[in-house]
Amino acid sequence: MNSILLRSSAFRWLQRTCTAAALLVGTATALAQALPGSWASRPIEGGNWYQPTDLQPNTMINIWAPPAVAVGTTPITQAFVQVKQQHGLRGINIAGLQPNCEDARQTPEGVTQTCRLEGAGKMPLNVYFVMLPIRNGNAHMLRVLSSGDSASLEKHKEGVGAILKIETQRWKNN
Repeated sequence: MNSILLRSSAFRWLQRTCTAAALLVGTATALAQALPGSWASRPIEGGNWYQPTDLQPNTMINIWAPPAVAVGTTPITQAFVQVKQQHGLRGINIAGLQPNCEDARQTPEGVTQTCRLEGAGKMPLNVYFVMLPIRNGNAHMLRVLSSGDSASLEKHKEGVGAILKIETQRWKNN
């Protein structure tokens, strides 16, 4: 992986936040479905889109939970590639941006991967993918997208974790 990627504080913030949230997601048992304070949601393309309403200038963070994808009996790591190709960067203008991704990691909670999209004169984007365990032949991926400095993003850390828990609980209850 590119050493610049590893040194980016915003990238490290996203990685720490989502990794911690993914660990919590796996242990969530009961959860209120209310959104965190400054977060709003709306339906998009059959899924749910979440974003804080109080973002600082030059800061972006959102979570997209697209609809589940039928993968049958495909092994989870192969299903991750399939679902990421179908939904991973959908709706993001990536013209002129080059992805730099860590290897996908399989855990008992699913598969995760962190990427950074960079390009000359473009604001870098940090992307975290979480694919939850396959259920009934279907796969469900969550995408967290962020950009900006880690200090501006920090206030949304708990919201990211709460929304990942909400979506995971919905998936478990379906």
